[in-house]
Amino acid sequence: MTTDWTRTTWVKVRFDYPGLHMWPDAPASQYYLGLDHRHMFQLTASMTVEHDDREVEFHALREELDEVVNTMARVAPPGLESKLFYFGALSCESMAEVVITWMRECYPGREYKVEVSEDGENAAIIEEGIVESDKVTIT
Repeated sequence: MTTDWTRTTWVKVRFDYPGLHMWPDAPASQYYLGLDHRHMFQLTASMTVEHDDREVEFHALREELDEVVNTMARVAPPGLESKLFYFGALSCESMAEVVITWMRECYPGREYKVEVSEDGENAAIIEEGIVESDKVTIT
C-alpha cells in the first residue's frame, strides 16, 4: 500500500474595515437591512504560493488589498459622510467577488479563497482554483 502526499503553501492576510451598506430589496421582515447600517467588515484573503521565500509578501498584499477595498467604496449620501467606508448596495458576496477577481488578475494561476464577514458573525466565502482534468476527448 502506498500513500501519496500533497502539500500546498498558502499566504493569508486579514484585516478589518468599518463600513456602511444596505440591501435595497430587503424583505419586509428585515426592513432594517434596506437602510444604511454599520458593520465592522472583516476581509480574509488567501492564495497559494510556489515557494517559501516571500513569493507574495504579506505586507505588500495587505497594502494592495487596502486599495481594492478603497475602490469598492462609494461616495456616501449627504449626512452619511464619515470615516466609514460606504459600500451602498454591495453585499459581502459581491465584495468577495471583487477581491477574488483582482487576485486572479494580479496573481494568476493559483488557488484563492476570500471571506468577507459582517462583525465576525456572518460571512460570504468564495474559493477558486484551477481544475485539471484527465479526461481524454476523442474526436
